[in-house]
Amino acid sequence: FDANLFDIVDGGHRTVAIDEAVRDRKSSTWKDLMASAIPVMILEEESPVQAGLDFAALASTRPISSSLRDALDVSSPVNAFFLEMSRALDLTDHGLRIEYLSSTVGANSDKLAAFSAFKFAGSQFIVGRRFRSPKPQDAGVNAELAKDDGRARELWWERVYHAFNYASQVLPGWRDITRGTLTVPEARKSFITISTVGMTTLMLALHEVVH
Repeated sequence: FDANLFDIVDGGHRTVAIDEAVRDRKSSTWKDLMASAIPVMILEEESPVQAGLDFAALASTRPISSSLRDALDVSSPVNAFFLEMSRALDLTDHGLRIEYLSSTVGANSDKLAAFSAFKFAGSQFIVGRRFRSPKPQDAGVNAELAKDDGRARELWWERVYHAFNYASQVLPGWRDITRGTLTVPEARKSFITISTVGMTTLMLALHEVVH
């Protein structure tokens, strides 16, 4: 076992503590670890996508936020669709204004929305208000994206991307953030359009227009 071959990526204080413990064999912490037992699961995986899937699967024993779970579990078409969308838009600064780790954003946060909220709002454009909870809605979006042997995904990508992109150029609040004339916290104080409610309302209206 060579500790120098390992990088521990599970965040926060645990990263530092475990890293120091396994790298300094003379420390009292190392001696305590050697005299005790600690469960470790090591998954050897080169693909970041598969590593994300593994992490999402392990979340069944230690729950993680819906935003992080959805962002990592790209085996679900709706998650992959909106993860790619969140990184393609100027409004989101290509993902930098989306909160992937938490399901909420604070009033003073530079993040526009949590990924789960961004996905929920965008999904309203595709399926409307047919579903009352996230899981059935995700299934409904997946069914829409799979139509015509998957060709419907390209159509919906064009529609949803155009909606977000056009609104970011003309809609008060969205336009100001995209142009950099207002920060997200500043825009949040003046425009309901950038809230999850405002974003969802716009996407629901566009759903009715399409249908």
